[in-house]
Amino acid sequence: MSNLNEEDIAKYQETKGLFEVRLLKIPVFDQETGAEIKTDEQYTVCSKYFGSENYPCYDERTANELCDFMNVLTRKCNLDDELPEPINLKHLQLEGNDLFMNLASKINEKHELIRQLQEAKNHELASKIDYTHKCNQMKLHPDKVKGVLELSKNPTEKQITAYCEEKYQREFEMYTVAKANTSLLNTKLDLINDYISLEKYIIRRRLK
Repeated sequence: MSNLNEEDIAKYQETKGLFEVRLLKIPVFDQETGAEIKTDEQYTVCSKYFGSENYPCYDERTANELCDFMNVLTRKCNLDDELPEPINLKHLQLEGNDLFMNLASKINEKHELIRQLQEAKNHELASKIDYTHKCNQMKLHPDKVKGVLELSKNPTEKQITAYCEEKYQREFEMYTVAKANTSLLNTKLDLINDYISLEKYIIRRRLK
């Protein structure tokens, strides 16, 4: 599951994006003494909620373009604004519609599950972007992998993939877990849909 709290989610809904551009101060140390000698600044695209996800850029324009692109991707998973309000079960009960209470309860469960699924998809997408970006850096510089693995020739795609899975083990595990979580929520959603179909069938039988 995503580790966003209610305040984080509210901020996300306002900005419609998971990433922002920051001008980070980077300390530079003397290689011999280890003392800090100066501070450089670098434009970086950063996740608002996951501190490990940051992408240094050459300049501000590049950072803004990358940030816009990544936020466009995350906006595609924004389902919150499209969700209707949950069914008011108390109002339904006061109206004497007890026959529909089970169906209404299942629909509300589906509503909550879709909200959770939206968070999970955002988490999965952010994890995928982080892992893919780092792997692409290795694919663009196969000579680095060649040197690390002490190969006689450039590595194959399978070798680079295996190297990335080991080098970026934490990122790979986060992405794998995020995918598994999204898959589990989709399975639960299928089950809720089955329950809703069953309740509709029961209601139709009772109304005959």
